[in-house]
Amino acid sequence: MQIVSNRYDSFFEAQRAGYDARFSDLAPQDLHSQDATQPFRSIVYRISKEKAFVHHVLRAARDVLQHAARAAAQSSTESLGQLYLIGGKQEGIKTYIRNAEACIGPLVYQQNGSHSTRLAVLQYDQKIIGDSSAPDDRDYHRLRLIGEEDGLQFYSKPGQFGWEKIDAGSQLLASCFPQLFQQSPGRVLDLGCGYGYLSLQVSRYHPSQITATDNNSAALLSCRFNFQFHHIHYGNVIADDCARQITGLFDTVICNPPFHQGFDTRRDITTRFIEAAHSHLDRKGQALFVVNAFIPLEQRAADYFERTELINSNRQFKVLRLTGPKKRG
Repeated sequence: MQIVSNRYDSFFEAQRAGYDARFSDLAPQDLHSQDATQPFRSIVYRISKEKAFVHHVLRAARDVLQHAARAAAQSSTESLGQLYLIGGKQEGIKTYIRNAEACIGPLVYQQNGSHSTRLAVLQYDQKIIGDSSAPDDRDYHRLRLIGEEDGLQFYSKPGQFGWEKIDAGSQLLASCFPQLFQQSPGRVLDLGCGYGYLSLQVSRYHPSQITATDNNSAALLSCRFNFQFHHIHYGNVIADDCARQITGLFDTVICNPPFHQGFDTRRDITTRFIEAAHSHLDRKGQALFVVNAFIPLEQRAADYFERTELINSNRQFKVLRLTGPKKRG
């Protein structure tokens, strides 16, 4: 069995548990068995949040099962290629089952579980050929220009939250940089960097170093491309979960933490990013956060920082400056 995930935390935990795991943006070479004589004949997929990514997985599953069917035909063995699809009603599982039937094969079994979840088993049908039956994955692997501001161009791709727009919260935070960075921001850590919007904006103010980190493979690919495109040679892009494996202290931490992780509203996700900022911030540094206006970041940050200052706000978002990290335990 092999586990392939586009989330670093899932990959890390699977690898730590002793499984054969890969962290990947689902490139074709990462989805086939390393043993050509033993191709994968069963695929289990818990549907993801982003539609284009789910469609890409369905297309990739079809290719993997097609490869297994061809190998079985050459060896005169029976192919039992199957896709096990798992998801909830509110996540669009019914629609994805129909899409999978169109590009992979018939539904042969389904079972309802708790909390409106459903398991569907689809049998690969080699008579289904061509891309006409495959769902639209928005040309998944292609990086494309999604915005431009004052000479900075931002490239992104499907597979990450908010991939085809400039986030309004990040824009609000970046609008505060001129007053916050009258001197160089020094060593910068971008927590949850996405495609690198905030890192690119902070690069205008001559930092000595930028370390951008994210849990999502598509975000990391996009951010690396943007760094290369803008010649940010002093920037590093690192796969990690809330910077828990990154060492060293930084003069500036910038962060637009995700409010949603997967399909669950994670009440503690903001706290995890606050903890990460606290762990990595130099005693004289500053952590700059932008969050939804209703998130009580001030109360949560009080356990980790001496001072919390409201820098800017509107009806949707607020920008906070955290300083004076409390003594680390």
